[in-house]
Amino acid sequence: MHAAPSRTGHLFPRLPGQSKYNRHLRALAPVLFAVARRLARATPTYQEKHRLMDGTPLPCGASRATVDRSGLGEIAG
Repeated sequence: MHAAPSRTGHLFPRLPGQSKYNRHLRALAPVLFAVARRLARATPTYQEKHRLMDGTPLPCGASRATVDRSGLGEIAG
């Protein structure tokens, strides 16, 4: 957190301290909860009793198109 003001000070003239950040976050908790609930209700399967979920792990950035586009493709293999 010490590097943030020196690196982003021109973008954010006032960075809150930890206690002020926590107060703001606690004050926003009901709003964040309402947004999460609204997003859940917008899911087509919200009213269903059973949901099918796939937990198959997917490798990140492993497709040929992604590797070719990435500047790190050669380094990452």
